[in-house]
Amino acid sequence: MELIDSLIYISNIESGKATVNEKEYDTVEAMQSAISITRHLCNEKGLSFEFEVDEKMPVRLFGDVDKLSQIIWTLINNGVKYTSDGGVTIRATVDSIENNYCDLNISVKDSGPGISDEFKDVIFNSFETIGYMTVGVPYEFGLGLTISRMFANLMNGTIEVSSEEGQGATFTFKVRQK
Repeated sequence: MELIDSLIYISNIESGKATVNEKEYDTVEAMQSAISITRHLCNEKGLSFEFEVDEKMPVRLFGDVDKLSQIIWTLINNGVKYTSDGGVTIRATVDSIENNYCDLNISVKDSGPGISDEFKDVIFNSFETIGYMTVGVPYEFGLGLTISRMFANLMNGTIEVSSEEGQGATFTFKVRQK
């Protein structure tokens, strides 16, 4: 069922039928369920977990909280999935607040195996496999990053990755909210 829902998301975005459904939301609450699940998954794998929120973060914002939450969950889930030693850090910061707009910057950093330069764009493609981790688990990217980047674009935001092979990866989601 999840695959079908994902394919429908992609179809709607590509056909121009997807919309941004903005509403007022609580910023901490928007991240809380993903944070709780992540803390549990990290504990199960023996990984450290850090969550940092900028003191300038507004309590309430206006935007598409459902898409925002899905993007955050995808980035966090991948960080935990590909990290076998070390940990995952999530930072929610404010780049600027001007004229009733808040530029959010949400980054997920892991201590996993990292991503080589040749695959940094490929990972945002649907159903890519780019090799195997040292423990034999394939680096498989389904639709999560594809949909997340499409959602970010739909919201006039971006998702970028910075990484060096063997040094972990940092995925950064930037979006402007009211």
